[in-house]
Amino acid sequence: MVAPSRAASGSTATARVPPSASAVRAVAAQSSAVNVLRPALDIAGLRTVAYGWFPMVRNVHEREFPAPAEQVWELVAALGGPGDRLWPAAWLPVAFDRPLGPGASGGHGGLRYAVSRYEPGRLVEFTAAPGRSLDGTHAFVVEPRGRDRCVLRHELLLRTTGAMRVLWPLAVRPLHDAVLEDLLDTAERALGTGPARPARWSPLVRVLRLAAERPRATAVPVPVTALLRGALPRGVAAGRRRRRLRRLRARRRADRPAGLGGRGVPPGAGVGRGPARPPSGPGGARRDRAG
Repeated sequence: MVAPSRAASGSTATARVPPSASAVRAVAAQSSAVNVLRPALDIAGLRTVAYGWFPMVRNVHEREFPAPAEQVWELVAALGGPGDRLWPAAWLPVAFDRPLGPGASGGHGGLRYAVSRYEPGRLVEFTAAPGRSLDGTHAFVVEPRGRDRCVLRHELLLRTTGAMRVLWPLAVRPLHDAVLEDLLDTAERALGTGPARPARWSPLVRVLRLAAERPRATAVPVPVTALLRGALPRGVAAGRRRRRLRRLRARRRADRPAGLGGRGVPPGAGVGRGPARPPSGPGGARRDRAG
């Protein structure tokens, strides 16, 4: 949508009809209200598109480079690949499941998106994956400005839902702005043109990065070595020995033949079969004669 003040004045398709006085007054009043309420709209996660209020976010970062558009596009085309010289190394890397082109899917951090539009040499557009409270697109655009100059622009247009309406202005947008400014600085370094004034992180961005990168404890198995056994308290070491003995006894019971009882005697031996016969042999024969 084009704002009324930016209507094409030089169009030859139709004659330009001057707006009525009431329309001019209405637009001026709405524009003034938007300028007054802009801080509150930002906090609420609401931005203006043209002259209407919508739960939409439009975020633009651009920079002009003293380099041909073809050279800048080479940096964009290698995004997320092994020869990526555009994405800043200080942030979580961006990666895709294939070379950048139609259908390539990937993202960075917890954000996932796929290439929905690809015009080699000019534009690559990504569409956010559903289910992330972000619904929209973001794109890199390279615009020539003469023979040896061009503009690299990143434009984000999306709708926030749920908790992201609060998280976007408070946390996500500051991080997004920081990574995009670092990306443009990285592009200047890759082209050998700067930057003259590198971007600096705000205190809020530094705090958010520390919170996101805080190490979290994870459970790992601990091998029991002689040194560790001596360092552990006696109660812990004794408990480990008891558990090891129980496992050993259970393993021995499981390894016994199925037909053997407690001491290697077949179960039920000598039960219900009359008196036991004396052992055979000379000793047994003598006992029989003596009886």
